[in-house]
Amino acid sequence: MQTRSKSGIYKPKVYLATASNQKLYAESTSVKIALTLPESCAAMDAEFSALVRNHTWSLVAPTIDMIILSSKWDFRTKYKANGSLDKFKARLVAKGFQQAPGLD
Repeated sequence: MQTRSKSGIYKPKVYLATASNQKLYAESTSVKIALTLPESCAAMDAEFSALVRNHTWSLVAPTIDMIILSSKWDFRTKYKANGSLDKFKARLVAKGFQQAPGLD
């Protein structure tokens, strides 16, 4: 079998240079770190507003047999095709792996 690497064809690696503030946001793994930046607060507000506006969930009173799922924030920095900053994005994600099949 003839592959591109055997033929000497390699794709050049492209590296993006980011500012330290943008790098901190992209690498933030906790809400505590992300809340120190105003961009992340605005992104979190926009995500939460969209969830409320679209009626994604509703609050119900918990019962004894109910398994309550937790959630986490996921932070990303989006770039345009030319490498410039596009936007900061935050997503609230439910931890669905905590569900039991057939029960929840």
